[in-house]
Formats: sequence, C-alpha cells, structure tokens
Amino acid sequence: MPFNDLVLFTVIADISILTLNLSLMLNTVSFYQTAKLLIIPFVCFVESSFLGRTFSREVVSSIVLVICGVAVVAVQDLQLDISLGGMLLAAVSVVSFGLQQIFVRIMQQKHKLSAHELLSNTAPAQFMCLGRFSAVNFQVLGHSNTMLVLLGGWAFLGDTITGKKLCGMMLAVSGMVW
Repeated sequence: MPFNDLVLFTVIADISILTLNLSLMLNTVSFYQTAKLLIIPFVCFVESSFLGRTFSREVVSSIVLVICGVAVVAVQDLQLDISLGGMLLAAVSVVSFGLQQIFVRIMQQKHKLSAHELLSNTAPAQFMCLGRFSAVNFQVLGHSNTMLVLLGGWAFLGDTITGKKLCGMMLAVSGMVW
C-alpha cells in the first residue's frame, strides 16, 4: 500500500476510535448508541454523492426513519443536559467511522487487497505487539488507552476528577507499568 494511503486510512481509523471512546464518555449510553446509527445515512450520502451509488426508495425511506429516531433521542437527551462537546464528538465519530468503512472498500479495490492484506498493511504495530508479547501485554497496552482517554477528558474536556479517582487511576497505571 502506498504510504500516503496508509497514513490517511490509519489516521481516520485512529480518529474514529478516539472519538467513539470520548463520545461514550461524554454522552448518555442511549445517545451514544443511537448516534452511531447515523453512520448508515452518512455512508449512503457519501456513496451517492461521490461514488455514484444509487439507493432504492425503500432504503431512502428507512434512512429518513433512522434520522428521525436519532433526532428524537438527541432532543430528549438535550433535556438531560447533554453537552455540545459530546454532540460534536458524536458527529466526528460518525463521520470518521463512516469514512473508515468507505475507505476499507476503496483501498481494497484500488490496491487489489484482500481483507487480511489490508489489515496487515494498516495494523502492523498491533501485529508486532501480538507477535512479540503475550496476550496479557497486549491487554495492558489496550487498557492504557482507557487511562489516556480518561486523563484526556479531564485535561481537555473539563471532566471532574476527584482525588480518589486520580489515585485509583495512578494505581491502575502503576500496576500496568509494573
């Protein structure tokens, strides 16, 4: 895979994972799960607008129904004091996850790659880690992401972090490092 395509794909995938985690942290579970349904209309919009794909009247009608359902949940959650930042993160996660899914197909067709070949091109650090370390080490690295998301929420998004919570996080990170 050419380096530029590799970087584009992995950056969008990383943004998708990060924003999905942050969206779940900032939003209610119902809004988070329902907002993810907007990936369907987003993908359909991009594919019809830029890739020449057409959809039946039934599919378009079902997309309108999805959008209406998400709007109802969003309005309800706004009354529960959902944050604008949380809604923006949900929107970015929808766009980035949708683009990632679209790029899977585009990259496979463009570079004549199977699903396994695309994965091995875009996730070498994951494979290196699994190949060189145990599954426990891999889990520790994965959970360090959770700690970074929690700290990022405190540092950049104004989450409240109590002394006990900070102490617990420091203990968990110390245990992972150890």
